[in-house]
Amino acid sequence: MIELDNTYRSAFVSCKRKYYLSRELGLTPSQGSCAIRYGSTFHALLEGYYSWIKEKGWDQREEAIKRAFSFGEAVWKNESSKKSFPEDDYRSLQNALEAFIKYCTEYSFDKDILEVVETERAFKIRMEISPKEKRRFPLLKGEEIYFTGILDMQVRMSELPYIMEHKTTGQSLTVQIGRLHRSPQILGYTYAGKEIPQLKAIGCIVNLHQISSRRKNDGTWGKLNISFQRSPEIFSDRDLRLWRESFLSACNEILLCQETNNWPMQFDNCYSFGRCRYCDLCERDISLKELTEDVSQDVLPEGYIKDRTNIFEVSTSGLIKEANNAVS
Repeated sequence: MIELDNTYRSAFVSCKRKYYLSRELGLTPSQGSCAIRYGSTFHALLEGYYSWIKEKGWDQREEAIKRAFSFGEAVWKNESSKKSFPEDDYRSLQNALEAFIKYCTEYSFDKDILEVVETERAFKIRMEISPKEKRRFPLLKGEEIYFTGILDMQVRMSELPYIMEHKTTGQSLTVQIGRLHRSPQILGYTYAGKEIPQLKAIGCIVNLHQISSRRKNDGTWGKLNISFQRSPEIFSDRDLRLWRESFLSACNEILLCQETNNWPMQFDNCYSFGRCRYCDLCERDISLKELTEDVSQDVLPEGYIKDRTNIFEVSTSGLIKEANNAVS
């Protein structure tokens, strides 16, 4: 059986060794990413806000913002407790809270056009393999294949059903929107949205938030840039069919790597978007067999921790409940 989400599919396609280290061994750097922590926190702010709107409607916006702050602070605290982070980064909790207030002002008209159907939904969709697909991907024959992930929101925008996906970035929104037109993540979420009978989404609206700054010569951060934009992405049946083909191809290759126990490095990926977080590990003089044996005995390589997060067991609302239980 294979259960594959977009994050691990992307890791495998970019570098099979990266997939093995992250998925099979569960290794992740002990030095945290400020961008990922900020993104998780901003997601949580929106989850808290829109989950209140779904339950109570648009009339009590101040209470919705209070819930948003509690969700955001809980996720920030949880992320910060797992890894070490630089203390002076501009992607701070305070800036996330201030950006969220600007977001609420920017999209104050949502109350007139946006109906929140559901927030933060984990999905697990079985991919039934057709006879033609079995011929093309022979290793999938007899295997159970599942596409998994989390949909940030299901909405009706001007009465039309969409998936709404929240994304934060430090790059220009123009560049990001251009990428979305062929994004496997957004294609996959659109595919999932059409498979959910309660919604049958026609497409995906990507809720983009940019936050960026440049470090000055004296080491301090310059002007903080905060902006927002929404990009509707609607794909054809052919687009979704080609995405499915790509997904199944990755699953077929994963099974081949498992069968041969061969997880080759993809050197072209080591510096694709900056230095890969596993470069330090790949450059060490240790075989994959030795590393696997060490990790199985909880002997972890320096600079890495083990983290096997299950999307079906972890949620923002669950973190809130844990925090409240700890206080009581």
